[in-house]
Amino acid sequence: MKDLKIEYIDINKLNNYDKNSKIHTKQQIRHIANSIEEFGFNDPIGIAGENNVVLEGNGRVEAAKLLGFKTLPCIRLDHLTKEEQRAYVIAHNSTNLETGFDDGVLFDELKQLQNFNFEDFGIEKQLLSLQNIDDEFYKVFLNNEIKKVVRNEFETVGIYDIPLIRKQDIDLEKIKLINYSNTKYNDNKNKNRTVHFFIHDYRFESTYTNPLSALEKLQQYYCLLSPDFSLYTDMPILLQMFNTFKSRWVGAF
Repeated sequence: MKDLKIEYIDINKLNNYDKNSKIHTKQQIRHIANSIEEFGFNDPIGIAGENNVVLEGNGRVEAAKLLGFKTLPCIRLDHLTKEEQRAYVIAHNSTNLETGFDDGVLFDELKQLQNFNFEDFGIEKQLLSLQNIDDEFYKVFLNNEIKKVVRNEFETVGIYDIPLIRKQDIDLEKIKLINYSNTKYNDNKNKNRTVHFFIHDYRFESTYTNPLSALEKLQQYYCLLSPDFSLYTDMPILLQMFNTFKSRWVGAF
C-alpha cells in the first residue's frame, strides 16, 4: 500500500476532470457545502498530473468554492496509470451506489439526532423509500419532501387521471431539435434548440424519477418536447398506461 501524503493546494489550481460522468447539480453542491460547514472538510481531493486534475472530489471542490476556501487538502494519484485513473473515476463514483440504508438502524440513529436538519444535506430523498413510518416525528420530518414528489398535483383528464398538458405559446418556426443525450449544462451553443426524447427510455428515465434535477439542466433550452416513454404493442396494457402517464406527467411538469 502506498503511503498517502496530503498536500494543500490553491483551489484555483485544481482542474475538473472533463470526462467525469458523475452529475453534480447546483442543489447537490449546496448540500455538500452544508455538510462541510457542519462537519468540516474531512476528505482529501484525489488529483493527478501537473495540471492537478481532480479524479475524485469534483463536487467537494465546487462546494468549497462556494464557501470561499483558498486551499484544499489533496492526495496525488499519479502512481496509477492513465487507464487506471480513468477507471478509478468511475469505480469511485459507483461503489457507494450498490446498497441503500438499513431502515431499522437508520430510524434508530435518527431518533438520537433530531437536532440535525438532514434536509440540508439532501438525505431526505433517501428516506422517502422507507416504509411503515408510524412515528409522528418521521411523518413531520418527511412531509415537505413527500409533497415535492406526489404525482397528482396537476389537473387531470379522463377516468385514469392522466395529467393535462396546457397549450404553450411556441413559435414553430424556431423549432430546431437536439437529442436529449446531447444536452449539457451551460450549453450556450444550443440554447435556442428544442429537446426531443426519441431515444431509448433508460436514457431519459430521470426526467420522471428526478424531474427537479433534470429540469435544472433542461430549462436553458428554448422548448422541451414531452418525453415519449415506449408503447410497444406487445407490452401489457398496464405498462402502456403507466408509460402514457409518465410521458404526460413529465410534460405537465
